[in-house]
Amino acid sequence: MGYESNFKGRILGLREKEGEALLRVIESSIGYHFDRSSVRDPRDPDRATTFTLRRAKWYDEEKNLKQVTKHYTWITIVVDRDGEDDEDFSRTAYRGGEAIKVVGKVEYPSIDFDALPKVVPAPEVALADRLEAGEEVPREEIIEALKKA
Repeated sequence: MGYESNFKGRILGLREKEGEALLRVIESSIGYHFDRSSVRDPRDPDRATTFTLRRAKWYDEEKNLKQVTKHYTWITIVVDRDGEDDEDFSRTAYRGGEAIKVVGKVEYPSIDFDALPKVVPAPEVALADRLEAGEEVPREEIIEALKKA
């Protein structure tokens, strides 16, 4: 079995044909084939080669890409990875045989509950509390509450 992740990456600093050739080299060393495309990246005057790898067990990603960028010192590879578990995602940048990895996290701004209407207990809840407390509730009131439910 094993743990599968999705990978989406960009190779910056290579022209399209060079990027395609480099992806073939990486594919041959890892045993997976990437989905790929070439798109213009506004930070790169050439083209950035993008690649995607879905549901893969690429455990040696860091080792493989450090090795690639150690050899091709003029490129940068950025890989976004998301795993099977919730909140398991990261972004790693590779250049010159080194890597910097940041782990993502989901953050929500706080909610101003005071901006919501005040909580008003539903009549059937109040009636249930009264019955549970042993209070004698008129039959008509019970029937009316059931009609509203």
